[in-house]
Formats: sequence, C-alpha cells, structure tokens
Amino acid sequence: MKIFLCLALVIFAATFSFAQVNPARQYEQQRGTQPPVDGVWHVYDRDGNLSREENYHNYRLDGELKIFYPSGAIKELMHYIDGERVGDDKNYFESGGLEHEDSYVNNDLEGSGEHYYDTGEVKSRENYLNGNLDGEKKIYFKDGTLKQDMFYANGLLDGDAYTYTQDGQVAVEEHYSKGNLTSHNEYGSGDKSTYISKSNPPNNTPNNTSEPASNSTTSPADIKVSYDHT
Repeated sequence: MKIFLCLALVIFAATFSFAQVNPARQYEQQRGTQPPVDGVWHVYDRDGNLSREENYHNYRLDGELKIFYPSGAIKELMHYIDGERVGDDKNYFESGGLEHEDSYVNNDLEGSGEHYYDTGEVKSRENYLNGNLDGEKKIYFKDGTLKQDMFYANGLLDGDAYTYTQDGQVAVEEHYSKGNLTSHNEYGSGDKSTYISKSNPPNNTPNNTSEPASNSTTSPADIKVSYDHT
C-alpha cells in the first residue's frame, strides 16, 4: 500500500512539473541545442505570451522578425536577408499607431527616419549614414511647429543647434564642434536683445530631449535643452 502511494505521488509530481514548464525557459533550452534550419521560430515570455516570431533559412534569420507586446499587439517589425538586417523597420504603439520607422542596409541604419506621437503627428525627422546620425535633425511640437533644429556629423552634434518656443521664437542658440558644446546662449521671450546667460559647459554631448506638454504655454525658461541621439 505504501509503495502504491509513493508511486502515485511521484507520478503526480512529474505531471504537475510538466504542466508548469516555463515556455520561455523551454524555448531557450531548445534553441541552445536545436537551432532551426528553416521555418518559423517562436519565443514566449514567462507568462506564456508570444513575444517574438522569427523566420530562418539555413540557420540564419531570413524574412520577417516580429516582436509583440504581452497583449498580442505587434511592437516591432524587422526584415532580414541571410542574417543581415535590411529594409524597413517599423515600431508601433500598443494601440496600433506607428511610433517610428527607419531603414537598414547591412545591419546599419541608413537614410531617413521618422518618429511619431501616439496621436499620429510627426515628432522628429533625421538622417543616418553608416549607422550614425548625419545631417539635419528636426524635432517638432505636437502641433507641427518646429521645436529643435540641429546638425550631426558621424553621430556627433556639429554646427548650430536651436531650440524654439511653441510660438516660433528662438529660446536657445548653441554651437557644437564634433560633439563638444562650444557656446550657449539663452534669450528671454525669443528676443535676442534680452540676453539671459552664456556659458561654456564641460565638453560633452547632451542626452535625450525633455519635452513640455504640448497643450501648455512654454516660456524659454521652461525649456530644458538637450538633444535626442536616437
């Protein structure tokens, strides 16, 4: 009788363990020993939701690669040919709207790119060369007016950079040389005659843009100046 009970408990434990297999862990284990030669490969998160869908040919990524939100909505759509990222790349908000779109050549960002607000308006436009920001980049307020205008060379800020108030007045004027900030001027009420400050901070390149609410009245003093490198 005792032997029978022990055997029953072992079977129950094995069955329960099998039912609790983490699909993400199972995927990683399988992928480490059995990479796909051809066909579709799926990745799941810890809750069992599909998080990635990959296409392979001859053990290399080839075709569409999709990344999903836990809700099942598509988050990113990429394209590969023989293991290299090429063509259009699109990112989406969970609501379904386009968040940004770029193009790749031989795994590098190349050409124009655009970012959007979650309500569809253009947020920024930039250009890439060999994977680096290159040329003019513009950032817009939600109503379409220009917020920031700057230039890049080989991924570094280079030349004049302007920040504007929402009514089109110059709030900040800066100059960069190969990523180093060389001058900084702020103006009150967008009038260059009402000079506020001028400084030469340590050589560095600012980080992401801080954006005020689109429906607020923005004064030059409210604008935190930094530049988005993505």
